[in-house]
Amino acid sequence: MEGGKRIKFSFEEPVGQKYLFDREAELDALGKCESCFLTGPLGAGKTSLVKSYIERTGCSAVWIRGEKIAGSRSLVNTVIREVLKAKERSESKDDYKAAEIEIENYRDGKIDVYTFITRLFESIEHKEVCFILDEYSALRRIGPLFNHLNRVIFAFTKKRSLRIILTSSELGYTKLLLERKDLPLGLYVKEVKVMPFKEEKSVEFIALGMEKYGHECPKKSYSRVYPVTEGFPLWLSLVGLRMLEGKCNVDGIYDDERAQAFWIKRLMSLSEKERMMLRYIAQGRKFTEIGPHSRRVLASLYMKGFVASMKEIKIVDPVLNVLLQLGKI
Repeated sequence: MEGGKRIKFSFEEPVGQKYLFDREAELDALGKCESCFLTGPLGAGKTSLVKSYIERTGCSAVWIRGEKIAGSRSLVNTVIREVLKAKERSESKDDYKAAEIEIENYRDGKIDVYTFITRLFESIEHKEVCFILDEYSALRRIGPLFNHLNRVIFAFTKKRSLRIILTSSELGYTKLLLERKDLPLGLYVKEVKVMPFKEEKSVEFIALGMEKYGHECPKKSYSRVYPVTEGFPLWLSLVGLRMLEGKCNVDGIYDDERAQAFWIKRLMSLSEKERMMLRYIAQGRKFTEIGPHSRRVLASLYMKGFVASMKEIKIVDPVLNVLLQLGKI
């Protein structure tokens, strides 16, 4: 962490460069590539890193949050809204005239959605704009348009004419996107891994934050910070917030409604068998007990980033693992 930086405990909300903790190497890596793919488990701090990158570079961001996109129309409406917002922030609004023309052509029915996506990227090529596609793999739910978007992104990353940053917590799907034979994004997009902090940095994160706010907790409580959070910034921040509330028992995070609500919301996106599989894994039971197609269910959880790998059958998130063990969710 650079001198003068401060710690901000912020649960689920990304922090900017002022509060970014110990991510200079990743931020520097972002600055050295035209197109990057930030990969890492949910809660590792990818979105905070992107926000810090935007602040450092001053680029005008067209920021699409994949997990909030419900379908093709939702994607197009979001892209239009973000491009127009980027125009309002820009000092040179004339740079967006071509993009506005394509938006009007689409709204008037003169071009279809596939042509619109292609032309929109072309219309702002070479401009001081960075396309941020946060949780990019989640966009697969839009169907055929996702394949078209892949082709467009591949073409622009190959030409290196537009700054594009992709992020994903779905590590299995990310691996496929980077290595697929027809559109190997990995050839032109640099993968930047964002991983949880080690034990020493995790304790330092909490200690510096408590010092900043003038609060204290018994030193013995710090010994539980890493075993509970495993260095995930998301959970470190929640532990910090709880300590500021006078709740120094780190294990109390499992009874915190914020932690439970976070995972309940995300588990709802899974099938019944996927949720059952996660409970079996957390309880140390054999995944084959789930019955027919158990390996297929396990593979789906790996693709979505819930399970470390097909060989290392372990739930990636430490808090989710314990909440399932305890039957809290």
